[in-house]
Amino acid sequence: MGYLIVMGFYGVFLNMLFDKTFVNSYLLFGFAALVLLVIPFIGTKFIKWKYNLSDIEKHEKHFEEQGYKLLVNTYGEKEYEKLLQEEITGHNFDGIQSLKGLLAKNETESNPGLKFFICSMLGKFLYRDEQYNSSIEYLKEALSINSNNSIVNLRLAVVYEYLGNEAESLKAYNRALKDRSIKFKQVRDYIILQINRVRTKGPRKGPPHPGLRYFPF
Repeated sequence: MGYLIVMGFYGVFLNMLFDKTFVNSYLLFGFAALVLLVIPFIGTKFIKWKYNLSDIEKHEKHFEEQGYKLLVNTYGEKEYEKLLQEEITGHNFDGIQSLKGLLAKNETESNPGLKFFICSMLGKFLYRDEQYNSSIEYLKEALSINSNNSIVNLRLAVVYEYLGNEAESLKAYNRALKDRSIKFKQVRDYIILQINRVRTKGPRKGPPHPGLRYFPF
């Protein structure tokens, strides 16, 4: 490996001196060696990051799958399909109105689990629609049913961060840590990471790293 790298740099040197085509083979070998040297390190870091993100996504997916089952059992596939379209596209068409309509029904009021899920989804959709105060209202209503749910608290923390409210975002993150339904260590690690970030750097309007999104939304 070291020999190939040295030959690569030697090829660059020869190319600069003589501009001969034959030295391109040295450049090729040197480049290949550098790739082989660097990829294992980058690959390991990427796989670790991707693995952690997958666990976070699995946690949220499980939460929403359970909620949608309740919704389908109560109101049928049609209502689910309406919301699924908006989940796939990431844009709100009439999902907020549909959820508010379902929330007002007696069947929802008499089913705390279903009411909790609908309020949590309203918080999610309203945040995407930039109705931040309304999002907080419904997320808090969901937490009045299950105060330590990690998904809802993470969604609430993100909204408070966007509004620059450090104290309330930290409260929500800390409540999320109390959720006993968290199955993945990486989810807890992620929450702790967000707590430390907010404490040291303050709230942010965007995700911790450019190009990524906060997982709750």
